[in-house]
Amino acid sequence: MKPETRPSRPEMSMRNAEVPRAASPVLAFFVPGIPLSKGSPSILRPRGLGRPILREKPTVVSWQKTIEVMAYGAACRADFRPLDAPTYVELIFLLPRKRSARPDAGAMELAAVRPDLDKLIRAALDAMQGIAYVEDSRVTTIRACKRAAFDRNKTGVRITVRRDS
Repeated sequence: MKPETRPSRPEMSMRNAEVPRAASPVLAFFVPGIPLSKGSPSILRPRGLGRPILREKPTVVSWQKTIEVMAYGAACRADFRPLDAPTYVELIFLLPRKRSARPDAGAMELAAVRPDLDKLIRAALDAMQGIAYVEDSRVTTIRACKRAAFDRNKTGVRITVRRDS
């Protein structure tokens, strides 16, 4: 009978070697337009109907639809699948500059004006659900800021989505 042979050391180390991970996919795109915040929905109480109806402002719904369309287009071009893992989202909102702002003030001055940053974030995150990530509860890190756009035609939001590490 032939004695049982064990794999040599190099073979064992190859079996236990860590396979290099592929770079995590990144979804990056720009949504033109004036960013709108998602506030509280309006409550309608139609007569004869027992339960109230929640309704979002049509302008906010339109802004979210624009984000959704741009996210879907960018995801298709990048062959990006919705992440079902911890997700990092970066949002840079470029708001219209005040008329009183100096033209030489620089391209990216802080925009400490309405709308609230947290409500801008909520509108964007809700719009990307199902396209950038499976569910917005998967978002674990958010980096967001509001800036005044140097050119009024460059308002919108720059969005980057990737797996959080």
